[in-house]
Amino acid sequence: MQNKMKDTYKRLQIPMQELVQLNIKTVQSMSYIKPEEWARLRQPQDIFEKQVSVFIENGHKVLDYLEEATEILEKNLFSATAEIRENAERTMREAKSAMSKKPKTTKRKMN
Repeated sequence: MQNKMKDTYKRLQIPMQELVQLNIKTVQSMSYIKPEEWARLRQPQDIFEKQVSVFIENGHKVLDYLEEATEILEKNLFSATAEIRENAERTMREAKSAMSKKPKTTKRKMN
């Protein structure tokens, strides 16, 4: 029983580690306007264009992040679901087997 709990814990840890690594990678890859770029922007429309460009670039990175995070969760949820189903079926078989081995009691009529 305790080994199953350890295995389950390890199995739950893997997607969390993958998500943390993905979070770090995504945050580190986010774009921003660097100080030297600010110095080169003279017109308000240049500033606006640069901000929109950075916004769009980061938007694409967020979409990529969501896709990868969903893949990580799907991969691990499908394997966990299969394991849960197998455990439930095994428990049902064991319960049926135990019930069939149990001696049947007869009810006495009370007069």
